[in-house]
Amino acid sequence: MSPIVESMKVESTKKSGISTMAVPNSNEFSLDYRTFIPYKGVKNPNAASSYKYLKGDNRTSFAAYSDVYRTEAKVYAMLSNPAALTLWPDVHGTYTCSTSACTDPKYVATASKSGIQLNKYTVATNNLRWSVNHVVGIPLPGIYPAIDYYYLAILSKSSFSVSGDHDKAPNHEFYMNYPAGSKKIHTYAVSSATDFWKLMGVKTTWSFDM
Repeated sequence: MSPIVESMKVESTKKSGISTMAVPNSNEFSLDYRTFIPYKGVKNPNAASSYKYLKGDNRTSFAAYSDVYRTEAKVYAMLSNPAALTLWPDVHGTYTCSTSACTDPKYVATASKSGIQLNKYTVATNNLRWSVNHVVGIPLPGIYPAIDYYYLAILSKSSFSVSGDHDKAPNHEFYMNYPAGSKKIHTYAVSSATDFWKLMGVKTTWSFDM
């Protein structure tokens, strides 16, 4: 978790109730968590910077599969033969622009993937338990908030339980993908381009069970 938001109050949006979904009949899953900026460009959160705008991803809809994102953490989960957990992290480059329309993007740098970490707690046949911690900053000179999120998941053939928290920016999407289909686990959308100051604000918590 970024030190900028570590001491902030956490706001819960956990919903009560029991899911009627069933765990798909599959031995392998890809648990895909992506963050993305839905706008063409957003104002740089560091007002003192000479870079006035940052390029967004210009994607407004959620999707089980997409190569348009800021960051992606794919956890490949095998329940047996053998049981396994593997992380595939990815971070796309940061571009600056002179206006919010971002018609003149200039590549600056790409943040390190080392801020996306998989912690394995249980890796046994029909019993997987892990967490992902994500702290990826903006690779520009100066002080910037990071995109922070965390989740803890437990998966077996009969159940899947996951809970986590994240900043209220940018957009977040989490899907369970498997050979025969996909299931939406969690999505969160900002309401306007000015919401990006919420990278430094109150977090939202969430949970999902099937």
